[in-house]
Amino acid sequence: TMVHKTLIAIRHGDRNPGGGLSPKGLTQAKRLGERFESLYEGQRPVLLSSPQRRCLETLEPISRLSGCEVVINASLDEGGEPRKKTRIFLQDWKSQSAPLTIICSHGDVIPVLLEQIVGVRADLSKGAWAQIEQLGEEVKLTWLLQSLEMRAP
Repeated sequence: TMVHKTLIAIRHGDRNPGGGLSPKGLTQAKRLGERFESLYEGQRPVLLSSPQRRCLETLEPISRLSGCEVVINASLDEGGEPRKKTRIFLQDWKSQSAPLTIICSHGDVIPVLLEQIVGVRADLSKGAWAQIEQLGEEVKLTWLLQSLEMRAP
């Protein structure tokens, strides 16, 4: 059978000085939850996050709506060597079979990840959603929403 799976990469929401989400960031996280619910209601995604609090808080609404726990993945943390970390992460993702994986990471990691997986380098704004589909051997970027202020279809 042909492999079909989806990877959604989210950049954490707007942060406060303490490292968690600001009120704006909490609203962004809520909108990400609403988008998840409208597209994937009833699905049980694998939720992976950078260890940083703002990333964990960004995935919280999706975690609550899906009933799935967020698992910390050190390869998604900021700093260090993004290229090396994203290579390790993508090898893991390609080898596992979950139909839907949602990750939350940082502005220095996600552009490198997108470049490695689909050959497109895109800087994501805070609270943005990039959706990657793998169908058989083909991997492509199917959505890139920089802002969920607008109601997306």
